[in-house]
Amino acid sequence: MQPETLFTVAIALAVIAVLFFLLSHARKTRKRDAEVHSAQLAGLVEENQRSLQLTNADHSETIAAHDSMHEAEIAMLGKRRDAAIRHAARGMKWELASRQALVRALTSANLDAIVATNVVFAANEAGQDVFCAQIDHLVITENVVIIVDSKNWQGVVFDGILPSKHAAVLGLFFQERELGSSFAIHAAKTGEAGTRIEVRYEREKASPATQVRRQAMRFRDLLAETGASTATIRTCVFYSHPDSLVITNGLDRGGKVPTVITDRKGISRELKKTHDLHPGEWSDAQRAQLLSAVRDLGADLVGTGRFTDDFATAVPLTTYVDDGNKIALPRD
Repeated sequence: MQPETLFTVAIALAVIAVLFFLLSHARKTRKRDAEVHSAQLAGLVEENQRSLQLTNADHSETIAAHDSMHEAEIAMLGKRRDAAIRHAARGMKWELASRQALVRALTSANLDAIVATNVVFAANEAGQDVFCAQIDHLVITENVVIIVDSKNWQGVVFDGILPSKHAAVLGLFFQERELGSSFAIHAAKTGEAGTRIEVRYEREKASPATQVRRQAMRFRDLLAETGASTATIRTCVFYSHPDSLVITNGLDRGGKVPTVITDRKGISRELKKTHDLHPGEWSDAQRAQLLSAVRDLGADLVGTGRFTDDFATAVPLTTYVDDGNKIALPRD
């Protein structure tokens, strides 16, 4: 073989060797780069996982902290709500049970009505200084307005009926002389284990019926001063204690307009009867004036029937007075 040919072959082999080396080096470089990239990717994945775990842990802690704060805020708001309800209820402490009974009675009678509780206003009578007058309940139906004086009397009550007329022998135990035309006799157990009977007499100006009629006169004067209507206002004495026995003929006729005398058993019937007997005595405009005046006095308002949504009391109907004379709230 000639020298030129050998040289050419040598050059060719050298080129092939170089190409082979470059290809091999390239493969090794790509493999190494791939391994490095894989390692970097694995590191990134691992770092991201650690970061995600830390983030999740931080997020969980944040959520737990927010939940705890939210629960604390709810608890605080609940305490504030209960305190506000107790404060609002304190003014009508003794009327809570009778308010509940009136709302139930109106609902049972299918009456659309508003019950205003603890109506307090300044009154002025001839020869007297200005004083604070208070109405237990004002029942406003579509036909009539009724002032209800609630008596939470436990035991036996004779209202307008002499005990001896109910049973002759009872005349020996009660002082029936000079009771007048309007009176109430209240007999209740007292002392340890209820071994004694205490009797009190409320007669004439101090009788429940006379008192509620006087409240009606004062309230009518107030409405006249405010420019509201002074249409006829009916009156009712409601013996609201569940453990009372009331003996009465149902009406006290000592005033120009008879006063209804009733208890828990008869209150629904009497409210319905009074409503039905006086259709159209109060117009919508007069009722609106009356409600505006009552609202200004800060009375508690609760509606029944079609008035339920418009007059929702802030003090739940199940609020009551416990044995310690404290306002107790129902649990949710």
